[in-house]
Amino acid sequence: MVQSTPPPLAKKRPSGLGLLRLGPHLVRSAGGGWERFFFLSLFLWTAYLLTLMTWAFFVLGSIDASWRVFLASFSYLSLGEVWQTPIISASIMRATIGKGINQDDDNVRLFAEYLESLGHGGHWPLGNILSLAYFGIFVVWAFVAYDFPSLTGISDTFAFVLVDITLLLLLGVPYHLLLKRLLGQARLAGYPVKYRGRSVG
Repeated sequence: MVQSTPPPLAKKRPSGLGLLRLGPHLVRSAGGGWERFFFLSLFLWTAYLLTLMTWAFFVLGSIDASWRVFLASFSYLSLGEVWQTPIISASIMRATIGKGINQDDDNVRLFAEYLESLGHGGHWPLGNILSLAYFGIFVVWAFVAYDFPSLTGISDTFAFVLVDITLLLLLGVPYHLLLKRLLGQARLAGYPVKYRGRSVG
């Protein structure tokens, strides 16, 4: 679907526009509550950020505040796994098979079968809960970024960038490792799922 880190099994990773083009049909035809919420969260996130950026730029006349909000928004979008894995449930993965969306339909089928074998409606509950928490964290972080100097007493731009990168790593690395562990468990259970074209062991 988008951005840097692929959901375990996507094709040549449609760009952001590709996600918006393919997503509605897949979510509507094969998705449930989790998938619908996280797909819609991208639009909610965009609306929220545009509101903050517009207020900062046109009402407060602060280019710096607008820029900080933009950086916070980019940081969340760069955590592709965090907001994509709740959308890519077993039912949606199965709906993509045979439609030319996946690079490896067999790999997608294997991972869908593994998720279904775990129950939970073909979802990864821990990942979904973490994704929801991360969404909330970044909603708060975007507001903090908007008024960062007043809230922290730090007006240095470089300091803000360091804090933003640190937050990104603190949240992104654990999620990535947990997802990789899930795929490793799938392999141990007899589902040799590949991640980024490689076997996970």
